[in-house]
Amino acid sequence: QWEQDAVNTIQTIAETARTLLRELLNQTKNEIEKSIKNLTDVLQSSRECDDYTEINIKKWTGQLRTLRETIESPPTILITENEKLVIPLISVHNQPSTFATENFENHTVTVEYSTHPSERFDQIVGKAITSEECRVITCNTWFVSYPTIYGSGRYSSGTHRLDYQIEKIGNSSIFFGITSSLEGARENDENDTSIHGWWDLARTVVNGEAEKGDDQKFITTGDEVTLTIDCDDRQIQLQHHQTRRQVELNIDIEYCPLPWKTVIKLGSKGDCIRILE
Repeated sequence: QWEQDAVNTIQTIAETARTLLRELLNQTKNEIEKSIKNLTDVLQSSRECDDYTEINIKKWTGQLRTLRETIESPPTILITENEKLVIPLISVHNQPSTFATENFENHTVTVEYSTHPSERFDQIVGKAITSEECRVITCNTWFVSYPTIYGSGRYSSGTHRLDYQIEKIGNSSIFFGITSSLEGARENDENDTSIHGWWDLARTVVNGEAEKGDDQKFITTGDEVTLTIDCDDRQIQLQHHQTRRQVELNIDIEYCPLPWKTVIKLGSKGDCIRILE
């Protein structure tokens, strides 16, 4: 009887792993198709209205290049085995983010949905340096320009919570937000209409432009904040844990098409932020 139960458990785990793997591959395909459709709609609308500039053309060219690279570099799928169990655990995953889990008599099959590894500081425009496996970023310039740091994650579905600790902050504010991952890193992002977020929690940035607001500072050294990216509801939130203050912003995907990536800007030399695991 034990042997038959073991065989049944193995068959169930294997079938569930196949099903979840199929769902993972389909999700990746759907995300790419959605991005292509969004860009196609924008191109068609601009052509029909004869409403575009050289800046738009350069932006669309960069988005097409990014999409091509995504298609040519499919996500890495890892299949791991936990040999400590009597009947080993099979895990099919694409690195952490949101995930789906099924349990079978203490044996778990897990598929984790994300096309990129856990969040790290990635591309940097300006003078800033990373440390501790790109989990810490430090500004090393005075007020000449704000260093802009893009995150490594790409977010196109589900809800994602990213926790940060402010290890040091000077007199200037820090920007937390997102932009479209179809946009490349820019030396000057003044014309990047896909940037959305907040300087501190007081000044909102929509479509790349800062709205009027006060200069009150809420975030200080030692504080923790959480940036929540809700792709399904097209919304981002920034929560300041010490004051329990929270701000939210709806995103128009015409200006900021999915997938999204994080954007952080540091305001003064020595400013330092850590991504919390």
